[in-house]
Amino acid sequence: MAAFEAMRSAQPRLMMTMTKKRKLILAAIVVPIQVKLAVLAWRDLDRRADEEVRGNKRLWRVFVSINPGNSLIYWLLGRR
Repeated sequence: MAAFEAMRSAQPRLMMTMTKKRKLILAAIVVPIQVKLAVLAWRDLDRRADEEVRGNKRLWRVFVSINPGNSLIYWLLGRR
């Protein structure tokens, strides 16, 4: 439990100690990857039959749209 607390408290400190330039570089790498995964998830949802998707395709589209990082959850859990 102590290790979890130490790790949890270290995350905000890490972002606070990063320079503005490093934050921009990190965002420039992460954001396009998330957007690409979201676009691929939407395309996959369009091409797949309803039987090949766990749950409602419309709900998966909304879920991916809310946060592009959620597309990873679709790739891991949403497909059959």
